[in-house]
Amino acid sequence: MMTINKANQINRNIGLYIHLPFCQRKCSYCGFLSLANQPQTLIQQYLTNLLVESNLQFDELERNKDISETDQYIIDTIYIGGGTPSLINGKDMITLLEGIRKKWPITETAEITMESNPNSLTAENMHAYLKAGVNRLSIGVQSFDDAILEEIGRLHDAKSAVSAVGMAKDAGFANINIDLMFGLPGQTLQQWEATLHTAVSLEPTHLSLYTLQIEEGTKLYHDYKADKLPMVDLDVDRACYHYAIKYLKSNGYNQYEISNFAKENYVCKHNLKYWSLDDFLGIGINASSCLAGRRWRNLTDLNQWTSQIENRQLPIDPVSMHQDSFRDAMGIFVFTGLRKKEGISLEEFKSRFGVEFFKVYADRMVQLKQYQLQGQMDWSDSITGRVWITEAGIDHSNEIMSEFV
Repeated sequence: MMTINKANQINRNIGLYIHLPFCQRKCSYCGFLSLANQPQTLIQQYLTNLLVESNLQFDELERNKDISETDQYIIDTIYIGGGTPSLINGKDMITLLEGIRKKWPITETAEITMESNPNSLTAENMHAYLKAGVNRLSIGVQSFDDAILEEIGRLHDAKSAVSAVGMAKDAGFANINIDLMFGLPGQTLQQWEATLHTAVSLEPTHLSLYTLQIEEGTKLYHDYKADKLPMVDLDVDRACYHYAIKYLKSNGYNQYEISNFAKENYVCKHNLKYWSLDDFLGIGINASSCLAGRRWRNLTDLNQWTSQIENRQLPIDPVSMHQDSFRDAMGIFVFTGLRKKEGISLEEFKSRFGVEFFKVYADRMVQLKQYQLQGQMDWSDSITGRVWITEAGIDHSNEIMSEFV
């Protein structure tokens, strides 16, 4: 690992996102960029090229220190997403993370998360993932109801999901997230309650809960357009969500973001970067980056991405290049920050932008006060206070947050 100590050095912590797009089979609801049932030779080539891109990104930042206004970027969180990263065997994961460490400085306490699915996790690989440095495992369970799992195209059943969590603990993972979904086709409140109860009984340190979004181009989208999808009533969807808030709170899980709940000291540090306007770099197809207000996204076509890498060029989609304006940055900071249960810090807002929040958004105060009167939003009238969306306002959060962009 590279040394990160240097006299008089100005360092900036960043998160690294690594996209592994491969999966066994596309789930019926999945709108993410993923590639199903690909040959091992292609996967190996992709992993090799990821390290080439990582090195290219590092060298580019080194050449532009005057732009980045920092002596050294240091990685303090890594998030390996997909696709299904647990399709990658342990030996290859060790090679990938060791290769990144050879080029990049990484803090000793870095949070390293890897997404996984129950059907592709093995005890042998989990031991290797730990050896590679992965210290946070996110398991995509979605439901503990077999009929629902089959409906949404998952390859595992409830029994194997429970077994996967147990194997992860036995392997030595102390920080485990379980992903769950509600508002699924035909799902009742009682089924959702049963899934939550099973999840909590497994004692994960973190839970992420997502309502179903019908993404264009997915199997569920086509079923919906053909009127073949038993949609969940909006009132049931909201009842599922609010039941989860109360039930998880009673079991020691703090809701720190709209969709995320954690035991004390187990919030996801990497995802907090997205909601706090912090710097992050993405490698792999379709991966996004944001450094010092500069935003870009990688090419989405695997062949184009590979060609750029093999020509030792950064695989950036030129159309995606964007520099946040001052007003853009303020709006994004507020919009994403209001996803957090604690909201935004007025002191941090002024420190970042040199102006007071209530002066910037003076023209929105009539509408914001209306939200406050309705109990959906609140704040403290002080520069050192906060602005936040209340639990009653979460159902209207998109409407509220859109006031700032």
